[in-house]
Amino acid sequence: MKHKISRLVLVFSLVLSLQSAISYVQAAAIEIPPAPPMFSYGEFYDAADTKDKTKKIFSYNPESVYTVYCRPGYLTDIDIHIGDKLIYIAAGDTAQWMVDSNAAQDSPHIYVKPLAAEARTNLIVNTDRHRYHLLLVAADWYNPIITWEYRTEEEIARYEADNRAQKRQPVIRNFKSHYTVRAEDKATPAWLPREVWDDGKNTYIRLGDTRKGLPILFAVKEKGRTAPVQYKHEDDYFIVSGILDHARLQSAQGEKVEIVRQKNQEGGAS
Repeated sequence: MKHKISRLVLVFSLVLSLQSAISYVQAAAIEIPPAPPMFSYGEFYDAADTKDKTKKIFSYNPESVYTVYCRPGYLTDIDIHIGDKLIYIAAGDTAQWMVDSNAAQDSPHIYVKPLAAEARTNLIVNTDRHRYHLLLVAADWYNPIITWEYRTEEEIARYEADNRAQKRQPVIRNFKSHYTVRAEDKATPAWLPREVWDDGKNTYIRLGDTRKGLPILFAVKEKGRTAPVQYKHEDDYFIVSGILDHARLQSAQGEKVEIVRQKNQEGGAS
């Protein structure tokens, strides 16, 4: 009897392991689009690490504060992003600091100089595209040149450009299956799908008017159980990696729409 129980436990464990492996493979097969680049929360950056250098290059973040070292009798040149137009420059202490500005080769430059040996203040610079927050510290040495690199900003621009390029690509309607779409309530939601089809690999749901909000897509399993579905939202399409036999769209207002795959047009019932 004990051997039979042990064999049953072993078989049950193998079944669970197999189900987990299948779920993992299915999940791994779904391509999740990368998250967009984002600026981190603001940080404090310090130019003290370039005491023996002529130039300090900061990583630009509109939420960060940058400490710059200046010296009485010497000008520190703060080089702003090329093509920007200066809108606002202000120092907290204008009695002990000289602040001036000019443009060179289409790049704005701010020039600062302390008028007292131990002067400290903050400086705010706003352009038509960027904003900068600096802490100015008078010392017995100085940063001759301050400038920025804009890697995160460039990554965001590339990500948005790639998204725009992908959205311009036409969706090829390679119909493999027939789907029925049915609203559960008498009132038809504005986002009711206009088209649903698959190409044998992915399922495409072309939504109606989504200006008042997007529904959420669920897969409907046995006995009416629902499970969230991973999908990409592009323009007015939901694109699912895989074939949906039965799905449900549901809005925050409780509107529900059933989507059921009926048959394979290339032969036989699905």
